[in-house]
Amino acid sequence: MIRTYALDNTQPAPSVSDYADFGVTGIDANNLAEINAQVDSQSLTTVTGIQTVVDSLAIIQSYAAD
Repeated sequence: MIRTYALDNTQPAPSVSDYADFGVTGIDANNLAEINAQVDSQSLTTVTGIQTVVDSLAIIQSYAAD
């Protein structure tokens, strides 16, 4: 599902559980829309690529909260 969405954003957007099943951690309802936007815009199709974005977003959110 994630690969399909990354290559064709007219397909249903992945859910939190889709990412968990794929092996990506750190996604929840608070960051799902942003992760889906990045998967779409960057055509991310690998666990490593998506996990890098998730980790980077978490760092940015942590700094913004300080």
